[in-house]
Amino acid sequence: MSTLSSPEPGEPRHARPGLEELFADTAYVLAIEDEGTVCYGIFDADGTPLAVAPTRALALAVIRKNGLEPADAH
Repeated sequence: MSTLSSPEPGEPRHARPGLEELFADTAYVLAIEDEGTVCYGIFDADGTPLAVAPTRALALAVIRKNGLEPADAH
């Protein structure tokens, strides 16, 4: 049984090797609050914020327009 090692404080946590390539063409949509308004954040597979859209439908359209596959983040 293998265990995941915890990164040192301040170091980013990385996924297992190979997973980044598996989800490289995926962008995630997550409802977020921005200045008191609910909107939808678009994030890269590694969690990097890419954009904010006012509606979920627009977020999905932006993701597809840029050649990525949308997925919901929870």
